Amino acid sequence: MEIYDVEGQKKRSSQIRQLLIANHLCDIDADGRPNGKRWLTGGNLPDKGGITEWFYFCQGLWNEDENYGNLTEKMLKYYAPLDHFTTFEPFFCILELVRNKQALSVGLVKKFEGYAKKYLEWYMKSQEDFIGVNDNTPCLMVAGLVLGGEYFGEQRWIEEAESRLLRLQSMLERRGFLSEYNSLTYTPLSLYGLSAISNYAKHKECIRLSLACEARIWEAIAALYQPSVSQTAGPYARAYPVDKLAQSYNMRTLLYVVLGDECGVTPINTIFAGDKDENFYWHISAAHIGSMLYHCPKELGESMLVKDFPYVVQGTAEGSASADSFLLPLDGYVYQENVQCRNVFEELNEQDEIFEYGAGVINLYTYFDETYSMGTATRDWHNGVQTDNFTLLYADRKKAVNQSQVGTLFANYVVNASNLMRDDLGRKMAFQSERTAMVLYRPKWQGEKVLEAGLNLIFGNSSLLKNVRIGDAVLSREKLDEEGILYRGTQLIPVFVHTAGLYIMLIPLVAQKDCEDALIEFANMGENAKLTIYNYKGDGKERIYHKKGFCCLTNGFVCEVRRENEYGSFDEFIKIMKEFSITDEIRTNIHTRYALEREICYKGSDKTLACCVSPLTDGVKYMTVDGRQISEEKFIVTGVC
Repeated sequence: MEIYDVEGQKKRSSQIRQLLIANHLCDIDADGRPNGKRWLTGGNLPDKGGITEWFYFCQGLWNEDENYGNLTEKMLKYYAPLDHFTTFEPFFCILELVRNKQALSVGLVKKFEGYAKKYLEWYMKSQEDFIGVNDNTPCLMVAGLVLGGEYFGEQRWIEEAESRLLRLQSMLERRGFLSEYNSLTYTPLSLYGLSAISNYAKHKECIRLSLACEARIWEAIAALYQPSVSQTAGPYARAYPVDKLAQSYNMRTLLYVVLGDECGVTPINTIFAGDKDENFYWHISAAHIGSMLYHCPKELGESMLVKDFPYVVQGTAEGSASADSFLLPLDGYVYQENVQCRNVFEELNEQDEIFEYGAGVINLYTYFDETYSMGTATRDWHNGVQTDNFTLLYADRKKAVNQSQVGTLFANYVVNASNLMRDDLGRKMAFQSERTAMVLYRPKWQGEKVLEAGLNLIFGNSSLLKNVRIGDAVLSREKLDEEGILYRGTQLIPVFVHTAGLYIMLIPLVAQKDCEDALIEFANMGENAKLTIYNYKGDGKERIYHKKGFCCLTNGFVCEVRRENEYGSFDEFIKIMKEFSITDEIRTNIHTRYALEREICYKGSDKTLACCVSPLTDGVKYMTVDGRQISEEKFIVTGVC
């Protein structure tokens, strides 16, 4: 397999490491002591940094220069001790013993060998495998087993690694995406682990399997790459605030290392161009992701740079059974031996209630145009807390060259002022046809006393917004610069948005039974703006909900997106798009034993989307576009006429 731009990858990896050294080596004294609390990212001990962060930083040093062994050993005492099992560190230790042993001090070699020998055995016991939830940790662990098995002569570790790689390959043969699909944070980590096998292992079958899996993952990345924003388009299985806002983190670093200056927005002109202290964590993460040679097939690398718009990417991923919290009363973390020895089936059988979300297939759909993309996923990954089932990603030009030219729109459910940007406290289903999407939400149980509960649609980089219309209210650019709540109304009417060459219509979806307490607000939060569709906002007054009644509250929205050059004006877009109809019904009857269903039909200007779902269990009776059930495609890229 011919790899895309190997020499360019090496050059850009070194560039990032040199920037790390230039920015941060001056902050370490001769004793290895880092200056300032900014170094304590990730640490659980007072006055110490995290051990993962120490590895991220030191890998950047070891890969660039062999003379940092003694200094990095001195630094270690200012970070968390390497003396107990942690998830990634056995892999990091064995990787550096294989990759950079000549750059390590005698003390670090001894420490790494002892730690890896002891704790790689825990990888054999672990429950981390490719079962439809997490992929990045299994990829790093399987690399640890291969490299550790070869280093220490443990053949059974290699055999177990080969078995796990076969399971990953099998999943990627029946599905288009990893289960942890298209995560801007974690897909690069999965590739990092697989590439470590391809680059540093000797076992031919493990190398063959890792290269095959890498190629399949790169196929998905290439299809989802959106050149206008130098990022892969959504939806995202796992997204943190930095991902939701399309800022530079793991995926953008990976894409820059592979594609180089063909990316307009890069770590070089974002995180390395900003405050070096504030961006310390992003710098070491970039050095970590950058310190690996990746195996993007040449034809896929080239395909990312030349695309014909518009087009659609469809595919499937697997979701395992899940729950909002541990179903067992665990006394310790799942790797501890006292948990390993418990009879979990007996303990589960003794419980009275069922809390699980069922396993199933996730259908992914993303529509691409030159400057924007809109993507949806039909069901949550895992428990949905980090999942963006809906993502609109756009730039104000065909190729952004600055972070300020990139905007996003995403959604999450908030209860009692929970984390607005991170934790989604709702369950959701979403599907679409080209530029029309339907997203259904309901809240998860957060306790009886509720001060407020509502769905937030967040506009990242609100400076790109030009005009917002809600009924008779007109929020001009000047008005949008004001802080706080700019609109509040009890009528659930469409919201029209003009931003960065796009016209957007957002229609709240709250069933009639829940409309009495519903209202909508539009607010400026500084760098971002939000449209909130409230199920309840007590303005300081609590409401007591029963569990089922709260979890059956309905919410959601329809999103229509168009390019502004398709219309003579924003007013024309509004006039045409507001001619729609919606029916939204919650029903139950004797034939369903009084189980609940929600049925919705939206008839828009050029599409009709309809569905019938079970809100409490994520069951889908149908999802149709113009009367036809949406298709389940393993992986397909199609042009749109």
